[in-house]
Amino acid sequence: MPGSVVPGGEDRIGALPDDLLRRVLSLLTSRDSVCTCVLARRWHHLWRSVPVVRVMVPMPIDIEGEEEVWFVNSLLLLRDRAPLHEVHIRTYLHEPSAPLSVELWLRRRLSLSNMTLVCQHLTVLDIAGVKFEEHTLNFSSCPMLEVLKMFDCRISAEKILCRSLRNLTMEMCRFDLYDRTRICCPAQVSLP
Repeated sequence: MPGSVVPGGEDRIGALPDDLLRRVLSLLTSRDSVCTCVLARRWHHLWRSVPVVRVMVPMPIDIEGEEEVWFVNSLLLLRDRAPLHEVHIRTYLHEPSAPLSVELWLRRRLSLSNMTLVCQHLTVLDIAGVKFEEHTLNFSSCPMLEVLKMFDCRISAEKILCRSLRNLTMEMCRFDLYDRTRICCPAQVSLP
């Protein structure tokens, strides 16, 4: 990084504590965060414990999209089990048969089973272009989840549950036409 090494050869950025470096890396996309592993030996594994996952997968899947799907699958498999506080996933699933399963990624990384999300440290879940076909979207096992943002999602669930949720934002989401979806978020303080 230009300007990070002073004339005496001292690396000022590299002298920062790991926790601060992880916070800086959490502002980047996950791909950019992983790329920092080439900066120095000390940075080699820092990306594995960044508390934020930020990915964007273009749809329909083309060569660039296939590469991003491969990257995200690898990222979630290689990431260590450090607390995960935020997940931002942007896909645009306009075709029902698109070969990408964000739900599978969520299940694998966040112990998701029947859309019951279990993640003790997650505070923000921001997703776009995801199709949910579960009976219940249950976030009750995420005691710290305060922000749920859903954009351009397809929802075929009877219930959305979360006791800790304070801010729910749903934009351009499509619900099943034959059923109503009940939202049960008793801590909700704003509904934009």
